[in-house]
Amino acid sequence: MAEGGSIVEGISKTSKGGSKAEGDDIVEQTAGDGSTARDVVHRFRSQTKKIILNVYHFFRGQWGTDSSSEVVEKTSRATDVSVSTVKRIRQKAARHGSSILPSPVQQSKRVRLRDNIDSFDNDCIRKEILSFYERGELPTLSVLLEKVKEEPVNYQGGKTTLWKIVRGLGFRHKKVTSGRAILM
Repeated sequence: MAEGGSIVEGISKTSKGGSKAEGDDIVEQTAGDGSTARDVVHRFRSQTKKIILNVYHFFRGQWGTDSSSEVVEKTSRATDVSVSTVKRIRQKAARHGSSILPSPVQQSKRVRLRDNIDSFDNDCIRKEILSFYERGELPTLSVLLEKVKEEPVNYQGGKTTLWKIVRGLGFRHKKVTSGRAILM
C-alpha cells in the first residue's frame, strides 16, 4: 500500500479493481454560485466494516488508557473514514454482535410495465379503441382498461400507464359538446 493511503482505500481498490467501490453512490450538490461538488457516499460491505472494527479493537487494546473518542479518532485517521462512520459501525457491532455486520441490501431496479408491451399488444390496444368507434360507443380510459385486461392482451398495469401507452399510439383526449373527454 502506498505511503499515506488508508487500509479501507486499499481494500476497496483491490477488491473491485477501480477507484470507486461497488457500493458507492455519487451525490452531486449544487452550491449557490452554480458550481457542483461530487461526494461519494460509502455503503461499506460487511468485510470492510469488520476490518474497521478490528482496527478499532487493535487501537483500543494497544492504548487502553486512551478515551473511547481518541481511539475512534485514531481509527478514523488510520482507515480514512469519518469519525461518525466508525461510531456507527461500533454501535451496529454492539447491537448485533461483532461477528454479524450485514452488507448493504442492493435495491432491485423496478421493471417498467410500459417496456414490456410489445408491438402485438400495441396493435391490440389500437384495434380495441377503433372497435369502440365501429360499435358507435365513446371510448373512455376506464372502459378500455377493462377490455385490455382480457385476452389477448392480458394487460397487468393501471390506468395511468395505459394512458401513457395510448398517448404513445397517437391518441389524445378531446372534449365533446357534452363536456366528456373521449379518446380521438
